Amino acid sequence: MIGSIIPHQHVYIYGAGFAGLSLGHQLKKLGIPFTIYEKEKVGGKISTRMTAFGPIEAAASTLYMNAHAEEFIKEMEIPYLNSEKKLKRWIWRKEKLLSPLNFKLALKLLFKAAIRVPSITENSSVEDIFLPLLGRRYVDELLSPALQGIHAAEARDLHFLSLFPFAQNRSYASYFSFFKSLKKEMKKHAAVGIKGSVSFPGGMQSLINKLHEEVSSHIEPLPETFVLRPNTVICTSAPDAAKLLEKVLPEISLKLKEIEYRPISNLSFYLKEELPSLKKSFGMLIPQKYGSPILGIIHQSAVFPSNYSNHCYSVICKGITSEDEIFQELKTKVPGFQKDNILVHSLTAWKTGLPLYDEKRFQTVEKLKQLLKDKPGLMFFGNYTEGISLRSMIEQTRKL
Repeated sequence: MIGSIIPHQHVYIYGAGFAGLSLGHQLKKLGIPFTIYEKEKVGGKISTRMTAFGPIEAAASTLYMNAHAEEFIKEMEIPYLNSEKKLKRWIWRKEKLLSPLNFKLALKLLFKAAIRVPSITENSSVEDIFLPLLGRRYVDELLSPALQGIHAAEARDLHFLSLFPFAQNRSYASYFSFFKSLKKEMKKHAAVGIKGSVSFPGGMQSLINKLHEEVSSHIEPLPETFVLRPNTVICTSAPDAAKLLEKVLPEISLKLKEIEYRPISNLSFYLKEELPSLKKSFGMLIPQKYGSPILGIIHQSAVFPSNYSNHCYSVICKGITSEDEIFQELKTKVPGFQKDNILVHSLTAWKTGLPLYDEKRFQTVEKLKQLLKDKPGLMFFGNYTEGISLRSMIEQTRKL
């Protein structure tokens, strides 16, 4: 979250996406009065279309656990589904599906773990820090694909301190000591009872519906004219927040416009026959060095089998990508894929898909923090403020 609210006073929330709903949940828990304004659809990008074969997710399909997310799920008293364990993960490389881990990589990590981590500065990219450890090949074919599955961006584009904020103002004598610190940080907030990732019977819409039900009496239509009241929290994307503030706070509006978003397309489909190459797998990632629009494929019905009666897959692509382009790519990248095997499919695309966690976003957020120091009662909250995942947003609400 960027900015602050005045304690124990009525809070006005703009946007009923996951950020606005989860904030409303926390305010209700704390006994703080609030109103949520929404102009279109409760839930934002997260939605589930039900088919005769099971759910099709438009966006996020899982909630990754830590202690904060676990507490949140228990408070909601909502049934959940644990993800299947021990599923294979694949990387597409040179017309083959390969395991991301191999003996050669293990040896490289073992022998290079003792070398010093490069100096971490506010300009460091993830690639800058991990290139000496992994080398060019594994940065492009392992690290970047793993990151693009979460951030839709490669290691060279991602700002190191935005992804690893605990490393601020620290230096590491070795990669071993860095990973030890990372493990310690993760252990601090580790889930106890609900581990891994979860979904819900009927898909992620079930979570949205539960949150909506809990705060429904606080939701009102967005007024035609925006009025900046004391204790306003804007829970929209940065571009939408900028539009709201164009006339009342132009300097802050201009800063918000500087945050870049990556367009994303998501094609989900059911097949009559399972893809043999992705059997018993979480899915596959495609390194962007090969020029494919596809970032990754999730085998949804393998991850949460009880939610599906047929074989379901989601293809996440960079940019606004057409169905025909995605189907053509699938034919060349996934052995056994045939378009006439599809039972039902759905394509969703967003021009403002995911915020880019680059150095510019980091510097813009720091500048916004400075601008808001003398403006108590104004806050920004979303997946661009301090963590891109649903889990991160839950964690931010716990800081109130």
